[in-house]
Amino acid sequence: MKYHYEAVPVLFNILLFFLMLYPFPNVYRYGCEFRKRYTDILDYAVYGVLLILFCTFGYADNDFYHYEGLFKRICSTGLNVHLEPVYYWLIRNVTSNYLVWRFIVWSGTVILSLWTIKRLKLDVRIGLLIFVLFYINIISVMRGNLGIAILFFGFSFIIRPSHNRLLSFLFGCLLIFCSFFFHKSMLFSIAALSVTPFYLNRKTVKISLVIFPFLTVVTTLLLDYIIMNGLIGFDIADMNIGSSMTGYASDTMRQSNIFGKLNQMITYMPVYASLALMTKKIVFEEIDVPRYIKALFIYWYAITYVASLFFFQETSVWLFIRFIMMSYFPLCIVVGYYYSNFKMTREKRILMLLAILPICYKLFYAFYKRLVWEGYVFF
Repeated sequence: MKYHYEAVPVLFNILLFFLMLYPFPNVYRYGCEFRKRYTDILDYAVYGVLLILFCTFGYADNDFYHYEGLFKRICSTGLNVHLEPVYYWLIRNVTSNYLVWRFIVWSGTVILSLWTIKRLKLDVRIGLLIFVLFYINIISVMRGNLGIAILFFGFSFIIRPSHNRLLSFLFGCLLIFCSFFFHKSMLFSIAALSVTPFYLNRKTVKISLVIFPFLTVVTTLLLDYIIMNGLIGFDIADMNIGSSMTGYASDTMRQSNIFGKLNQMITYMPVYASLALMTKKIVFEEIDVPRYIKALFIYWYAITYVASLFFFQETSVWLFIRFIMMSYFPLCIVVGYYYSNFKMTREKRILMLLAILPICYKLFYAFYKRLVWEGYVFF
């Protein structure tokens, strides 16, 4: 199926993104000294509306059009290609309008994500700004981010319970169980929570880095053997339609042109730079952070580590994308807490600039490519 990726609507995404940067100058300059000078509810409302609009009208993502084609196919034929039952049920029983469907799904994602930020006591403007800088490229792409939002909202009741610890624990477990039904990959996200009770020390980090090359070779050989012998299979349609970043990354991994290499470097540099910074601060310098932040950091470290094992092989890059996407939400919480409670430094300012690059690259390159290369302006 041929899609018409329109150029002009991307300008709406660009406008929304820059509107969400309104705290950037003060946070960049003052850091945590800028906190608690404003009304919480107003900031949550502003960011909530802007994020929901950005995700609902996600023109900058090719998946916006892939989902639209899938939506129309389901409406006309009634056949469910690969969507989870909850999304299929919404199409068949709640709305036959594509934008309304996106609004329902991504509103839930945004609201639960912001609620989790509030529960974990991040500073409002700093926490929300970090969320936008690191996660906006991801949150508008996959429907599965609703599952991630439900998962970590539930997990927040376990690692930071309310007054009634038993009810918080049971409610959190219920939400984590429910998240399983919102994407096929949620089983791995849920299983990864098993690492959060453990502690990450200097010795563990050093050992993990030393054995990483060996594990990468073993993983590559094992995966090659499995694929060559047909021991596992996966739905190509689900890869390409379910995540534009998966399809795009698979393409760029095979390309040697400058745009492909530049995209890889710009996209993942903030993830690894922020992980390196937080590993240095939490593990080696042992800064004072709550136990629940350490739990989310361990989750983030483990998921990113596993994802990186699949990065160096073209046939498994889709696994890299699936795993690395699971790391973005805990990344936002850990980095957001660090920015909210510790003084601004030069390395923190550099990280903010690194984080803004992938978004600008994605938005402006999407506009340029569609306008100049593909010639689709607005139909």
